[in-house]
Amino acid sequence: MNAEDLQSIYDELRGSRSAPLVMDARSLFLDQQYTAALGKMTEAQEKYQESRFRILKQDPVKQVDPKAKDADRQIRRLVRKREKAEEILAMIDEVLPELKKLSDKEKTKKAKEAAQAESAPPTDDASSDVADSESATNDESPSESGLDADTLTADEVSPDFVDQFMQSTTQEQIELIGQRFGFQPIQTDQDVVAGTVCFLKGDDESLLVCLSKVDGREPVEMVNLATGGTFHVPLNVLVEFGQERKVVVLLRSPAEVRQLSDDEGATDEVRDRVLDMGALSQLMDSAQRCGIVPGADQIAYVRDKEFRTGQYDLALQIIESLNGKFVANASARSQRLMREDADIASGRVKMSPKELHAKRLRDRTQDQAIERARSRFNRVLDGLRVLLKQGV
Repeated sequence: MNAEDLQSIYDELRGSRSAPLVMDARSLFLDQQYTAALGKMTEAQEKYQESRFRILKQDPVKQVDPKAKDADRQIRRLVRKREKAEEILAMIDEVLPELKKLSDKEKTKKAKEAAQAESAPPTDDASSDVADSESATNDESPSESGLDADTLTADEVSPDFVDQFMQSTTQEQIELIGQRFGFQPIQTDQDVVAGTVCFLKGDDESLLVCLSKVDGREPVEMVNLATGGTFHVPLNVLVEFGQERKVVVLLRSPAEVRQLSDDEGATDEVRDRVLDMGALSQLMDSAQRCGIVPGADQIAYVRDKEFRTGQYDLALQIIESLNGKFVANASARSQRLMREDADIASGRVKMSPKELHAKRLRDRTQDQAIERARSRFNRVLDGLRVLLKQGV
């Protein structure tokens, strides 16, 4: 199986309660977190079965009053719903065994690594002294404490950025972070490291925080970068929020990472000359504004996951899929507008001059938004194809 299998299931479930779980499972699958992905897909299956329980268990004929004038039509509609539900469950049933195999392999690998760590010979006193000395040195600098080279620290977040962040809506905050920084989700307690900066997405308010103290036996201490106040969150709750994409660790922007690695910098510089993250942000904005791109929020995931990590083949597949739906919806809209114009011209639809003017204005505004989205889709698709061909 591959990520496209999970994407297909998500496309079928779009709009249901199970759809976000499938998208989370896809992201976990790409991160090779197979056990967590299996858990998400199992939960998605259970929720979908619950929501379709009556359709799957009851006979469509018995659900319709036989005396109703449109009884046959109602029965056909229920039969189609049942067949669709069975088809989606069959798709899920196909991927679950494959995820189970990958999960078992992941668990076996971790067990072997743990066994090897336990069987490693103990260090002597001299080695311990050296280790203690190195540990003390590492505590002085977050960049040398085991954090990834591109992990952001509180000192690198300017007060101006924090002010701009606090004055923005949640959606604007997400876009602001996406334009300025990268991010990676928290999946396990190993991802919770003192000194890192995180974005916490809340229902009423979102925060920028620094993890000031991390101890597996105590709640994680956090500092609100906007107010300077501290609060505590249990480690298991923080990991759970991370798996739900409510908490992410912020990373340095590609430009800053380039300063740390000449080789990686050369690759990023070549990539940005062809296509940069700003182009994907513009595409997402246009796709959302035109109103005919279902799942436009996926573009943000592509920008911050597949594109940022150089998985251009996967990025191209997802953007092509979205573009295909966009083109189909744009074509359907054009045909609908032609029929409406014909009905208005023939008199079948009555509209006052004021109503007609308002309609023309709405249509023209959306036309412009659609053309902008079309241009940006082509720009991103062309750039991804070039990057894939060049092997950047």
